[in-house]
Amino acid sequence: DIVTDIRIFMYIQRYESGKWKTVYNDNQMFTDQFTATMKRTCTDSSAIIKGYDYQVRFTVYAYRGTTYQQSTGTSPIVR
Repeated sequence: DIVTDIRIFMYIQRYESGKWKTVYNDNQMFTDQFTATMKRTCTDSSAIIKGYDYQVRFTVYAYRGTTYQQSTGTSPIVR
């Protein structure tokens, strides 16, 4: 079967006070594509603070009509 749409949800998270806090999020839909690449630049200077650990969490939905498969992942942690 053919993938008809791909939707990517992306979250930049900062580790503070013992938990991951989302400081930036975005999503994008790709129609009639088998592959998708989402590139974003966070321009909010208050979202990224020196000295903290950060990670990117993402969820990808691959649709085939009204059914979908979901995949979730997390980037390596960076400071």
